[in-house]
Amino acid sequence: MRKAIKFSPEVRERAVRLLQEHRSKYPPPRKVTWQDDATMLAWVSSL
Repeated sequence: MRKAIKFSPEVRERAVRLLQEHRSKYPPPRKVTWQDDATMLAWVSSL
């Protein structure tokens, strides 16, 4: 079982804001799932 990655509230807020700001510019070719959002959150916060 994988260990959950912990992010600070500031990182989470920034990642969510970035996703919301740019999501309309790049519509997904398929239905987005919560797993996809978690993957994107991890990717954005690593920047």
